[in-house]
Amino acid sequence: MPTRTARLRDSAIAALLWPMTLSMALYAWLMSYPQQHPSAWGRGSMLQGIPEWLRNVVTRLVLMARPVRFEWSGRVPDQRERVLFVANHNVLGLDMPELWSVIYQSTGLWPRGLADTLHFAVPFNAHFLWWMGAIRGDANTYKQAMDANYPILVFPGGSYEVMKRRKDPKYHIAWRNRRGFVRYAIQHGYTIVPVALIGVQDMFPILWDIPAGWIARLFGDKRTDLSIPLVAPLGAWQFQYAVFGNPIETAHLQSAWQDEAVVGSIRDQVQQDVLRLMQQAIQTQQTDPDRFILWSAVRRLVGANTKRQPLRVRNG
Repeated sequence: MPTRTARLRDSAIAALLWPMTLSMALYAWLMSYPQQHPSAWGRGSMLQGIPEWLRNVVTRLVLMARPVRFEWSGRVPDQRERVLFVANHNVLGLDMPELWSVIYQSTGLWPRGLADTLHFAVPFNAHFLWWMGAIRGDANTYKQAMDANYPILVFPGGSYEVMKRRKDPKYHIAWRNRRGFVRYAIQHGYTIVPVALIGVQDMFPILWDIPAGWIARLFGDKRTDLSIPLVAPLGAWQFQYAVFGNPIETAHLQSAWQDEAVVGSIRDQVQQDVLRLMQQAIQTQQTDPDRFILWSAVRRLVGANTKRQPLRVRNG
């Protein structure tokens, strides 16, 4: 039984925090995206509204600064398809700009990214995500995005992969038992494309874990096991590696979208594909003689006999 002192302490903390929690909840509600009808979402993001040539320039600049070697193991989707890209997440979400850029440069699709609801409760962060065209990662908004036929990029691991701990493997997935992303994909007949991207944490290693459970509670989130990784750019400038798997068609399963056995089977297939693609990307990274960009440039400058690897490979 808690002592009277402990009860008084907890009551005092609650009295201090509830106005802040309420104000953050109201802020999150006001800033959460979208506030418009789905038909207006394209105008909600600056990057959706700018000319295609400028979008092309922006994505090329991203890939010049953060180059990615990428491979399509199967068919590349076209702009007419409704596609759900399902990927692992890297530390602090630092993989987002380059993954979006690779997808855009390969397919012409600009997917709407699903972001953890906690992000929309944090001041200024919500503005930035909304401006970039991110979607609040709850079931209702997810369904609306699919009703509007938008291509979507989802990271089922969410905050547990973004805010990983130093002791965690550099590249892993933490999907837990999440399967809603598959259920709605089947319901709407979306094509699921598994994706793996690695390389960020080799450039930005985690130095320290900052406990963040109290921050989550401050913004109304009940998760207590979160931490913020403190990273530093201590790794050499190097390529990242992305592998896109075979598309998984779901249109023929639409009538079974509520069948947990079907949903679970597709979910397990996607998870296994992402894990396999991660291992494939790691193997490519470890055998790439040009992995370290500056060192590779020096070797070519002095005339070392190295064969430059292509940035893009298609096997399908």
